[in-house]
Amino acid sequence: MEKSHFRLQIYVGFGFSVDHISMPQEFGTELVIFHGGVSANKEALADLRVLQVAQEEWLPLEPAMVGPAARAFHGACVVGPKVYIFAGHVYLPDQKRLHQFNDLWCLDTDTWQWHRQEAAPDAPQPVPRDRAAIVALDNSRLLVYGGVDSAGKRLDDSWIYDLKSSSWAELQVTSSRPKGRCCSSIFTMGNRVLMFGGDAYGATNELWSLRGVLGETGQGKAIQWTQLQLDGAVPAPRRGHAAVVCEPWGVVIAGGLSEQKSMLGMKKQSEHLMDVVVLQRMRGMMTWRSVESVGEAPMPREKHTLVALKDSRLLMFGGEKGL
Repeated sequence: MEKSHFRLQIYVGFGFSVDHISMPQEFGTELVIFHGGVSANKEALADLRVLQVAQEEWLPLEPAMVGPAARAFHGACVVGPKVYIFAGHVYLPDQKRLHQFNDLWCLDTDTWQWHRQEAAPDAPQPVPRDRAAIVALDNSRLLVYGGVDSAGKRLDDSWIYDLKSSSWAELQVTSSRPKGRCCSSIFTMGNRVLMFGGDAYGATNELWSLRGVLGETGQGKAIQWTQLQLDGAVPAPRRGHAAVVCEPWGVVIAGGLSEQKSMLGMKKQSEHLMDVVVLQRMRGMMTWRSVESVGEAPMPREKHTLVALKDSRLLMFGGEKGL
């Protein structure tokens, strides 16, 4: 398919875009929030940084008295003016091991205070993990999929956290499901929940649809995963990529780490990417579309973040660069 031009502006990690915030007027109304990650010294961070988009300035925020422990490879999503982060890990040098979390925290951007989302101690909840995917289904439910547990196992479970009842519930899938994976991207598109790529003991370019958790099926319907095969230029297998819903184009996917296999099944050398592809929906049909960025492209990378701004720009931050 012929490549189309897509203007991708990059501000060269972990970012979340918040559209409206009750702040003094000089702070503006569009902010991008960064929390945690790994420093250049490979230490997990607990800091909070906020970028004021219009002025391209970092806001002066006082450190919170209470908040999540330092961590990296956590998941995050936004519901209105609130940011939710889930799980992740921190390296404990004295014990020479990773400590993984399964806690859920909320940052209220009206007050800039953190609150831990509690759940009944004897109720089911996800095991500690990192590199899980998380997305907001609506104003009261969050969906978590997969990740890696303390034994290095790629997980294939799906959980919903109900913000109203402060409770976790594992989804009971009635059909085949994706192989366990981490470093995938999950997002909503119309009445679908979609998941792309990830590390399923090797990079993949599978696209899966989860039905039964949004309004298209009705209460009591079966929850099912379905692998989709779409027309267009299918992206290369990848993990650690970034994806963001960006109307009117669709879902924009950028970068990641690709791992191609030889005919004997052995992995070839990994390759960091900085291509841009769009999962486009037109007239009820979804297709893959290759795009070409204009201007100087960022270095290939993985584990970066990508957010959509109001003026049809995308902002990318951080990541692990390829050589």
